[in-house]
Amino acid sequence: MPFEIPVDVAKFWDQGYLLVRNVFSRSEVDEFRRQAFKNRQRRGDLLSHPQLRNVILDDRVLSIAAQILGDTPAYYGDSTCNFGQQAFGYHKDNADRTDLNAPDWKGKYTQIRFGLYLQDHAWHSGGLRVVEGSHNIQAKVRDKRVNVRTRIGDLAVWNLRIDHAGSASMLRLLPWVYVGVPDSVLVKSYERPQTWYRYLVPLERPVRMKIPRLFLASERGERAAIFFTMGREDDHLRRFVSYLKTRAYAVENWKNSEYGPDVRDAVRGKNIKLIDMGDEVRRQLANGDTSLGANVGHAEIPY
Repeated sequence: MPFEIPVDVAKFWDQGYLLVRNVFSRSEVDEFRRQAFKNRQRRGDLLSHPQLRNVILDDRVLSIAAQILGDTPAYYGDSTCNFGQQAFGYHKDNADRTDLNAPDWKGKYTQIRFGLYLQDHAWHSGGLRVVEGSHNIQAKVRDKRVNVRTRIGDLAVWNLRIDHAGSASMLRLLPWVYVGVPDSVLVKSYERPQTWYRYLVPLERPVRMKIPRLFLASERGERAAIFFTMGREDDHLRRFVSYLKTRAYAVENWKNSEYGPDVRDAVRGKNIKLIDMGDEVRRQLANGDTSLGANVGHAEIPY
């Protein structure tokens, strides 16, 4: 498989996301999935993970990032492997999500996230949903919502300012049609699957109605997905890192991410700039900095 996979950069900046087909082979994804479940209790980012760092350092991935960013991508330890259903509601991932006068909305936003789903979501529910073009606006109900139908081996990449959600529901025979199941229903259906909406499922889109549950496409095995962020080393990166320092999950992840000689050897010669946030955070914690990880959820930061 070639190291360079040309992508439509203009389309990414217009729509706010891309679906890049066939980046990895099925056997590669099968091995990533096996390693992810084998090490699901392991803490730290993916680069510090001997079996999964190859996802981030793959030349095909770095080529895609460099094309979109127009520069050598910087990686700062924001990565994880998630299991099960999460992030049901639509949200943005950047620091300034509601204030359009804040720094995140000054010029082109240069921080991007990759998602490698370790099972099929072209015909099975549970994948990524986005609001096309919402990386440049505050999304509205009427805006275009899309199921990003990833097949095994595909790579999704999106701008951190885009509105998106996990756990997309699909129609069994019409998976390309966007179906809006209320987020509260999705959450309850996963928490109490035997009692909530066993037979009829309420829809908000494309029309408000109830349909038999069997019309919805099922999931395929336990959901697992690898997520990681890269960006240009600029003011947007610095602000996003400052924001992540306020998030408990990010600080915990960095605290447990140590880059020894094996990581340095793996990065050497790759088209990537490594920013060791783990080392920085551990030093700040050792010096008694109590501001790190103060927020569990999103909270706006000053500017």
